Amino acid sequence: TGVSSQRYDQSLVSVMPSQVGGKTLMVIHLLGSHWLYADRYPREFRCFSDGDDRLDSQYDDSVRYTDYVLQQIYEKAKDYPGFRVMLYFSDHGEVPQAGTGHDASKFVWPMARIPFFAIFSEAFERERPDLCENLKKHRDAFWTNDLAFNVLLGLMGFDRRHDEQFDLSSPNYAMKREDLMTLHGKKRIADDPAAKL
Repeated sequence: TGVSSQRYDQSLVSVMPSQVGGKTLMVIHLLGSHWLYADRYPREFRCFSDGDDRLDSQYDDSVRYTDYVLQQIYEKAKDYPGFRVMLYFSDHGEVPQAGTGHDASKFVWPMARIPFFAIFSEAFERERPDLCENLKKHRDAFWTNDLAFNVLLGLMGFDRRHDEQFDLSSPNYAMKREDLMTLHGKKRIADDPAAKL
């Protein structure tokens, strides 16, 4: 069965506060492209699935809608006086053609491949050019979302000396594909055929 909801992700934008004071961490959890894909976006966002009921077309529309929602979140957040960084990553990938949703018992490697991006304010780029450069330097590095805590510490400026090897924003990030695991520690990222490219 799929993940059901009475609302689309865009409704989260309207509940974002109009103003945020002081140092604030805002976490917005999207349903994104979870199965059932056609239930993840409003009818007017049909593009690839318009006249096409294939799961991969519905999935593509859900990704397109998620991009739209992320843009709306950014447009609102960037106007907060203290805005510094917007970070986005998924909890897992999916294989729409397989029709398995994200059932971990039917694991295939695309489930471990996720998007990750960061958008910085101009003020943050001026304040922390080293951190921004480190993230750019690690653009092609292997990373898993169980390391999100470490990169968040780096972005928020917490002392991270003991965890720098796990922090993608650190010059000392040291994780290689041979070091990283997924599927609750059962699969080595190095075993992913795409990881060898």
